[in-house]
Amino acid sequence: MERVGASVISALRGAGWEVGLVTTPFGDSSRRARASATVDALWMAGDKIGRYSVAWWWETSLRERPWWGWSPDVVISIGDGAGSLIARGSPVPTVIQAHGTFQSELMSSLRAGSLREFCKAPVHVLRVPLRATALRRATSVWAITERVARDLSRLPVRRSPSRTAVLPNGVPDVPAAVRRARDEVRAKLDLGPDDRAVLFAGRIHQQKGVHVAVDAVTALGSPYVLLVAGEGPQEAELRARVDGGVAEARVRFLGRLSRADLAATMVGADALVLPSLRTEGQPIVCLEAAGCGLPIVATANARLGEDLERSPHVRVVGASAAEIAQGIRELAADGGLRTPYLPEVSRESAAKLRYVCATDSLVSHRGEWGVTGD
Repeated sequence: MERVGASVISALRGAGWEVGLVTTPFGDSSRRARASATVDALWMAGDKIGRYSVAWWWETSLRERPWWGWSPDVVISIGDGAGSLIARGSPVPTVIQAHGTFQSELMSSLRAGSLREFCKAPVHVLRVPLRATALRRATSVWAITERVARDLSRLPVRRSPSRTAVLPNGVPDVPAAVRRARDEVRAKLDLGPDDRAVLFAGRIHQQKGVHVAVDAVTALGSPYVLLVAGEGPQEAELRARVDGGVAEARVRFLGRLSRADLAATMVGADALVLPSLRTEGQPIVCLEAAGCGLPIVATANARLGEDLERSPHVRVVGASAAEIAQGIRELAADGGLRTPYLPEVSRESAAKLRYVCATDSLVSHRGEWGVTGD
């Protein structure tokens, strides 16, 4: 969501808009400095890093706060963080970009297999009235997939489809030079010519199902190797589980990678695996994989979106290690010099062509929705 927000901000500023950002506190001064450089005004709300709590929602809706003195022409909420503002009857046209629904969040908590996540289920239920009200009252809702738009038209939201636009995220640009560097990348990753590298990229968390991917690749055995790019609370547990065991030779932890290094790693890999146990809304990493032609094996919980799920380069499977292993076996052939298999709409182009046009229309017509997102 942060990367999507950054691309929207960049596109709007390039089109002549002044953009202010209200967010949670940052973890370090360098991130705050980078954020300040990308917007015309930056405000912090709440007291917890990365936590968009009920208190944060409430604070951002209070009109005595400095951002209200800025008098915005439109509010774009990446996710439904502006829910309280809408529920309190803000006169400013307000858009919610919907990455998923609270039904999907509830199912995620119930499926995660974690007591902490299971205990979040009642919180999701208690938040339904406020969130449903915000989604119904929003001037417009931008859904990232057709499935999300359909879900919003049903109970408990029942938002009219005519007042919801489907604005898909774009495919990140992967330079041609990176695509051609497969042999060099594989050498840096210490992959032999016969190795079949399966990449997981994301937060190492129980919900993401990384442990299921470990079981799947371990069961496949040679020549399959699992590359784990990322960090998270389950990392220490997985490292201890892998060290000294059968999986040690089959699993490699790469740590957190920069966007450029991740793109290069995708070019060197043979398949991307998304073993999500939680319900997601078209993870950005799947678009990044499609942008460099990397085949994808994902659980149905990942909800890749209709275009990706219909692709012959994608397998949507169940959340068991056996089903994931079968999907990997089918797709992890030698990738060679792959090309993107989604329409060539870059993330930057998507932001300019979709979000800027939608924002211009919203303000010009004050709620008379007039763009389709094409």
